[in-house]
Amino acid sequence: MWEALGSGVDGKVIALAVAPDGSVYVGGSFTWAGDGPARFLARWISSTRTWESLGVGVENGLNGSVYAIAVAGDGSVYVGGVFTEAGGKPASKVARWMPETATWEALGSGTANGVNEVVRALAVGPNGIYVGGEFTAASGVAANRVARWVPETGGWVALGTGTANGVDRAVYALAAAEDGSVYVGGFFRQAGGHPSRYIARWLSASETWEPLMMNADDGLGYLVSTLTAGGGRVYAGGDFRLAGGSHVAQWDGAGWSGLGTGPDDYVSGLALNPDGDLVLVGGFQFAGSVTSPNVMLYDVPRPVAGDGAASTQSAIALDVRPNPVSAGGTVRVTLAEAGPVRVAVYDVLGRQVAVLVDGAWSAGEHVVGLGAEGLVPGVYVVRVTAGAASAVRRVTVAR
Repeated sequence: MWEALGSGVDGKVIALAVAPDGSVYVGGSFTWAGDGPARFLARWISSTRTWESLGVGVENGLNGSVYAIAVAGDGSVYVGGVFTEAGGKPASKVARWMPETATWEALGSGTANGVNEVVRALAVGPNGIYVGGEFTAASGVAANRVARWVPETGGWVALGTGTANGVDRAVYALAAAEDGSVYVGGFFRQAGGHPSRYIARWLSASETWEPLMMNADDGLGYLVSTLTAGGGRVYAGGDFRLAGGSHVAQWDGAGWSGLGTGPDDYVSGLALNPDGDLVLVGGFQFAGSVTSPNVMLYDVPRPVAGDGAASTQSAIALDVRPNPVSAGGTVRVTLAEAGPVRVAVYDVLGRQVAVLVDGAWSAGEHVVGLGAEGLVPGVYVVRVTAGAASAVRRVTVAR
C-alpha cells in the first residue's frame, strides 16, 4: 500500500537513508520540503508525519545537490554531493550533520576540508566512513576517487599507497560487508594499480585491493551504479550485461552469477529487506516473465538441509494467521529446544515496530497475539530468534 510523505519535496530525490530512530533523510536537487524551505536535504519524521530542514533560516542544509547519504551508528548523518557549504559554513562536497546539537561539521579543517570533486557514494565501515566519487584529493591527501574519513582522529586516509592508491575512474557505489571489507563499484578499470573491471574489494585488515574477477575476461562488463551486501553475498546493479545475466549479479566469494535472466534495463538501486530478499529499482519493465516497472523484489534462495549449509529455521517453525490480517492475528511458534526467545515485528524499512516476546520459552508450541489493530496498513516481517536460530514470515495488514 502506497502512502504519501506529506506534500513531498519540490525537486528530484537522488539519495535517502533511514536513521535508527526511524526518521528518513532525503537528499537531491530540491529546495522545499513539506511546508518550508529545505536546501537539498530534509528529514521526514515518521512519528509526527512532518518534514524538517537541517539547520535554520536561509543557511539550512547545503548550497548544492546531494548525491549520497549515510547514517552512522551514533546517529550522525554524512552527506556527499556537489556543494561547497553546509549550514552556511565551508564544506567541500562532503559534510556531517550532528542531530544532537543540530549543527553541521566539515570533514577536515580550513579551506582544504572535504574532497576536491563530486562525491557520489558513502558507506559506514567498521573503521570509518568511506567516501567515493570523482575526486583526487581529500583535505590535501592524495586519494584517487575513494577515501576513508576517521571520525576519531578527524583525518583522511587513502586506500592504498603512492600514485596507485584508489581507482583510476569514478566511483558510483560503496558497500561495507560483515567481514569489514568494502566493495567499490563504478566506471573504473583499475584498483590499486591492478586490472579490475568496474568493481573491486578493499581489504581493511591487510590494506590491499582485490579485483573481483577470476581471469582477465571475468568481472562485470560496464558501469556498476549500486551495491549492497548481506547474507555472505554481494549484489551489484548497473548497466552491465555479463555475470550470467543482465543488470544485476551476485558475488559469492568464488565468482559472479546472474539472478536468472535479470531485468531488461539498468538497475540504479539495491537494498536487502529484513527477511533477506533483494529490492531492485531502476529503468526496467520486467525480469524474465515477471512484469514490474521500475521496482521489483527478488526472492533470495535460502539454505536448506542437505545442501551443505545448516538451516537456521530447522529449530523453529513459524506461522502467522490470518494473512492478510486486519485486526488481532496470531503468531504460532514451535521450538525444538527450550531457551531464550525474541519475537519482533519490523516494517519494510527494517524498523522494529513491536516486540511480542522477549524471554525464555520451553520446547514445543507457543501462541502469541500479533496485535495487528495497532499497525498501520502495509507489509511487515515477523522475526523469531532463538539462540543462533531464526525464522521470518511476511504478513500484510489490510483494512
